[in-house]
Amino acid sequence: MKLKPLLSFLLLFVMQEMVAQSDCVIKIKYTGALSNIPFQVQKVSLPTTAYLEGYVRKENRLAYTAPIAIETALTVEAGHFTAATISGMSSHFCDTLPNVIRNVFKKTVNAYSVKFYGKREGEQIEKQIPIEKINFREAEFDGVKGLVIDLGVL
Repeated sequence: MKLKPLLSFLLLFVMQEMVAQSDCVIKIKYTGALSNIPFQVQKVSLPTTAYLEGYVRKENRLAYTAPIAIETALTVEAGHFTAATISGMSSHFCDTLPNVIRNVFKKTVNAYSVKFYGKREGEQIEKQIPIEKINFREAEFDGVKGLVIDLGVL
């Protein structure tokens, strides 16, 4: 007799539909040409996906990556820079890249703000790039699809 309620409970538990939301990440490479920057760039801070998705405001310290140094994921050569980063985990990044570009990278903000740092204390400049001047394109990094965000001439 006691087996019947236990069996009913187990059957009810097993038959419940399980719903889980997956989270994905994408590799991102920012590129651009450096112009009118009065010092040699050593580090760069880029907008985070938390900021681009609208989860944090521009004034929040989480709106930008920690400064990415030349020795790590930043390359500065012949007036151009390339900085690699990765998105935060979000179900938004599980979609196709054209949809990710439209629904994340172009949706919330009107301009991207990028901070450049020089060698000496106080050498810092922030550049605002209007969203319509930014070129987004799919690319492959180490066999994984990713996104290139070309900021143009800064």
